[in-house]
Amino acid sequence: MPIEKNTQNYIEELAHLYVDGAFDRRELLKRVTRVLGSAAAATIALEAMELPANAGEHEHKHEFDFECECPTDVRVPEDAHDLEVIHQVQFPGEAGPIFALQARPKHADLLPGILVIHENRGLNEHIRDVTRRAARAGFVALGIDLLSRFGGTPDDPEQALALYQQTTPEGRLADMLSAVDYLGVSTSFSRTGWLRWAFVPVVATAGT
Repeated sequence: MPIEKNTQNYIEELAHLYVDGAFDRRELLKRVTRVLGSAAAATIALEAMELPANAGEHEHKHEFDFECECPTDVRVPEDAHDLEVIHQVQFPGEAGPIFALQARPKHADLLPGILVIHENRGLNEHIRDVTRRAARAGFVALGIDLLSRFGGTPDDPEQALALYQQTTPEGRLADMLSAVDYLGVSTSFSRTGWLRWAFVPVVATAGT
């Protein structure tokens, strides 16, 4: 029996949360079972997305983990000795203050800036780590929180997803442009590039 579109979309969101590390495989199976009504149906749905329901089975590459998996040796800790990390900066936006994580290499003067824009689960730890990695690559990196209009990204990824679904493209664009203005004060750059990443793009400002 085919799965309704709304149900399929919800299961795909659960799969995204699982890949981002929000919960383990057992919890994923439990939640999908709750949605579909049986463990058998949940197993079939997950296997259709190349996500084996059994934690002991071989993990295949699939559309969700192709870009999300990250080897542990490239992660950058919050207290990295070579970076200056400000866990929450604040700057004015169209509808109020916008929050962000800012990181940059220590002992550097003018640097190009890069705006790191999260997916639909908000400014979670994975995006914070990506921001620190960008800083280590030689940028003033700004990880914007597009849920700032709601007080910032909550710890619960499903709550974050629900809030993101209340945002609008116009509001997100306005907040991103405010972030670019803020970066312009902190960095020196001459060009703007776009790299699409899942639900929203990453905007990189390349300096000279």
